Amino acid sequence: MATDIKRLFETLKPRLEALEGRRKALRNLVFGGLVSVGLGVGSCVTAIDLPQSIAELPQSRFAPAAFAALALFLFGVAFSRFLIPGITGFANYRARFKADVAAAVFKAAQPGMRYFPERLIKREVYEASRLFRTALSKFTGDDLLQGVVGETPFECSELIASYDVGGGKHHRTVHVLRGLFFRIDFDLSLLGHTVVQPSKAPGGDRSGMERVRVDRAFDEHFDVWSTHPSEVLDILSMRVQKGLLELNERVVAPLHLAFGKRAAYAAIDYQKPLFEPGIASSLREADLAAFVAPLDIADDVVRALGLESGRRSPADSDFHRGGFAVSGLEELSKRVTRGGDVAFHE
Repeated sequence: MATDIKRLFETLKPRLEALEGRRKALRNLVFGGLVSVGLGVGSCVTAIDLPQSIAELPQSRFAPAAFAALALFLFGVAFSRFLIPGITGFANYRARFKADVAAAVFKAAQPGMRYFPERLIKREVYEASRLFRTALSKFTGDDLLQGVVGETPFECSELIASYDVGGGKHHRTVHVLRGLFFRIDFDLSLLGHTVVQPSKAPGGDRSGMERVRVDRAFDEHFDVWSTHPSEVLDILSMRVQKGLLELNERVVAPLHLAFGKRAAYAAIDYQKPLFEPGIASSLREADLAAFVAPLDIADDVVRALGLESGRRSPADSDFHRGGFAVSGLEELSKRVTRGGDVAFHE
């Protein structure tokens, strides 16, 4: 399903213009903070290592203390005048952007879909998929979407899962997933658990699983693991294999899938944040196209799995209950948007 970007951009213009003042004020706060910090750092350096031109002055003995005091003053200004207002300003701007702009974009991409800007797929769901590493230092996300494609309900959210390695100057953060994670109502009750991952991807826990060869063309792109190999061809029919190979060519990030009990899971690992407002410049039509692109994947994944129609078992009417968690920013968003879950605006 393709979204009409040009028409959507024209529709969004009044909302973007209403937010423009907030965006510019926030950009100015960021710029002012950077300038203050830069000047403060410069004053520190000068206090430690006086330039020759200052050192030769009669009162140069007072210069280090004066520059140190100036540095403290500038750091104080950066903290009180720019940092604290900037954090509050960004939280408010982000919440308003999600309520007024993102909600309209999601509605255009997936009519009838429900959008919760500060909710995310539960960690238990992430772990149940067995797609990725579960020993993590950080697990967070937002932008929960709940909808139906044809006869099949799904939900997805942005997730960020990472862990830390090393310490001190050797410390680094390894991102396991920075992208969209889907839970989809599957049309079979499975006895085992099957994972379909990009070839040679590290993946998660594969204990109790066997590597399964499916088809030469499919095996060139994906590794298949299963605790119940006899179920694999029921899951990955020739039609589904074809749909997944075509989808894998279209997406611009690694595609991971898993199947267990009555759920299918999918993850698109973009390795970057999604659906966040920019500060440096206004949202342009090209930016909107990049913003919308991941949303069409929800529809594409369900169709690639052959679940949009002709299901082998009816969809679960309670599918959308309890599969999500609430992020720490939801209460702020409620206050800013004067309500609970974001409603789509006409």
